[in-house]
Amino acid sequence: MFNEARQEKFSITFDGQAFDQHEISVITLAQSLIALEYISKHAASQAYPQSKTEMKVSSGFRAGSFNVDLILECLTEQSTGIAATAGVVTIVLGIFKLVKFLKGKKPSSKKILEGGMVEVTNSQGVSNIFNHCVVNAYDSQGVRRALDKFASAMDEDGVDSISIKTTTDSQAEESESIIKSERAFFRSDDVELLSDNEDETVLEVVGPQLDGSPKNWRFLDDPEREPFTATVEDQEFLDKVASGEYVFSRGASVRAILRVVQRKGQRVSVARSVTKIKEIYSGDGNRDTRS
Repeated sequence: MFNEARQEKFSITFDGQAFDQHEISVITLAQSLIALEYISKHAASQAYPQSKTEMKVSSGFRAGSFNVDLILECLTEQSTGIAATAGVVTIVLGIFKLVKFLKGKKPSSKKILEGGMVEVTNSQGVSNIFNHCVVNAYDSQGVRRALDKFASAMDEDGVDSISIKTTTDSQAEESESIIKSERAFFRSDDVELLSDNEDETVLEVVGPQLDGSPKNWRFLDDPEREPFTATVEDQEFLDKVASGEYVFSRGASVRAILRVVQRKGQRVSVARSVTKIKEIYSGDGNRDTRS
């Protein structure tokens, strides 16, 4: 039962010569907002283990740099600390700060401190303190991929920076900007992307993670092939699995959005993730449609 509702107001601003006419590509805007919503929901799941989060556009666009006002609504049961005093958007801003501190590279070390803080040392030997919600969110491959998509607007000519600014009733204004020279820090990896495809398909669940863990789910998409391992990124679905609301009998299957990414580094690799569970079918073929 959700017993607390939180609302945070913030804005995202795109700045640069490309916005002299106060216009932006629909695809660019949509990709950045969808990525920001994903990052925000993941940040909320770190601060509030049981929560439901939604991001909304709250007003029209203002003159000057292209600006979008947003509202983040979060229904929650409990927090792990930072959100009770700061907010989910503060965690999102912290993730951006961590990315820039690490300069897109892996940390050389992490040390857990008291009070839910983590000391992170970057590849240059410099240390800084971050909240554990920030560090845990950044450790998610899905979040790093969303950060890449969010910052991809700066791949276009004339886009010089993206800024996020927040003002809450209990906190002073906070902001964080990504400038053109920092774009490379937000790329999810440095290997060549060969293909990135999403398709809706039916998958037999042959190896569920009944504790709601997102990793190491086993699925079968063809009885003549071997099962494959995939990460499930649908947090709402995972929460219901962990609570026992969804139980998988022999032969159970799901209708899902399957993302298959093929990359080439020293060798070709394939990563599969289930980004959305749309329907669940029990072993006897009955359907449980999610709302």
